[in-house]
Amino acid sequence: MSTLEGSVENIVFRNEDNHYTVARFRPKDSGRLFRDDLMTIVGMLPGVHVGELLSVEGEWEKDPKYGRQLHVTSFVQRLPASVEGITRYLSSGLIKGIGPKKAKLIVEQFGIQTLAIMEQQPERLSEVKGIGAKDREQIIKTLAEQSEIKELHLFLQTHNVSMNIATRIYKQLNCSLAPPTSYRLHMMPCRQHWNNCAANTMRLLNLLCLHSR
Repeated sequence: MSTLEGSVENIVFRNEDNHYTVARFRPKDSGRLFRDDLMTIVGMLPGVHVGELLSVEGEWEKDPKYGRQLHVTSFVQRLPASVEGITRYLSSGLIKGIGPKKAKLIVEQFGIQTLAIMEQQPERLSEVKGIGAKDREQIIKTLAEQSEIKELHLFLQTHNVSMNIATRIYKQLNCSLAPPTSYRLHMMPCRQHWNNCAANTMRLLNLLCLHSR
């Protein structure tokens, strides 16, 4: 089993039904990212986007057509920590209506604090020229959804749930991962929403485990 850290450079392919993803990955070496050497990672990678930092664990395999690649069995996500990484992250298509141009405007306004401000003080997006009310609502909604997905992924990892079973849970879980747009102003309903999701996840996990026996 190999463990690597690095950044997601490009999503080559993603199956939205089962989250199977093929991505180009820039590995980290002695605290320094390679500028030229990219590798391919494959596997069930729900919620992973360009620009994110990942710690991945998996097995090397050689595909007859695509060559050497790491088949990921588990991973941990971290948000980008550089201006370049944040810009690429926001430009990746993660947020509907926010492309490279608007992403650059946002990052130029807030710099390295961009993601923290977007999460904790989203009303400050009104300070960015070219970002309207509709954009702000979409950003808040998408960040809430991504936060829920990451929490669910971490929750499943702490219970040693395999990626295959986790993917089935993502697909079959019958509760919305998106809290209300005003979730930052209503933290208690949001937390109750997450508690309900966690409870439903545990029930589904038990059913899947029983079914697999």
